[in-house]
Parts: sequence; structure tokens; C-alpha cells
Amino acid sequence: GEGSSTDSLAGEVLQCLKKNLPKLDSRACQMEVQRVVKIHSVSAKADARLGNACSNDIVLLCDGVKADHVHMCLRNNIGRLSPACKAAELVQGAAEAGSI
Repeated sequence: GEGSSTDSLAGEVLQCLKKNLPKLDSRACQMEVQRVVKIHSVSAKADARLGNACSNDIVLLCDGVKADHVHMCLRNNIGRLSPACKAAELVQGAAEAGSI
């Protein structure tokens, strides 16, 4: 439906902002992206794009892991992740490193 394409577009925009966080000219924009990155660092499912890209990987590799430890589980299994999940997790990790 229309909502899912809007969510997908929002996910793409957020992914772009995360990738380019250090290049953002607006301090207010940087701060807002950093706020969202922190939320996403606690819960992988809060990031719709990462949640979609990694849903199978989470079930296969991180079943039973507490929500706030899913990123660590995915990173510990980085070599076993699907390409889309690996790419999304690397962007999240880089954004966390640049903002936390």
C-alpha cells in the first residue's frame, strides 16, 4: 500500500543521512540524526530498513537475544549476514561510532 512505500522512502532518506552524518552542514540536522541513531542503537527494529533487511538474519542468528543486544549479535556474526543486512548494520555501526 501507499504507507509502505512512504515508510520505504523514509528509510532510504534516513539511511542516506546516517551514511553522510559527518558531511551534514546543519548542526540541528546532525543532532536530530544522532538522536535517531541512538534510538536505533537500542532497538534494531526501530530502524524499519534495517529491520526489514535483517529480519531473517535476526531469526536465524539472534533468536532469543534481548532487543538491546541484537546489534551486537549481528555484528558478532557479520560474516554470516545476508548482503543487505550486512550493509545496513555497517551503516548503523558507522553512524553510532560517529555520534555516540
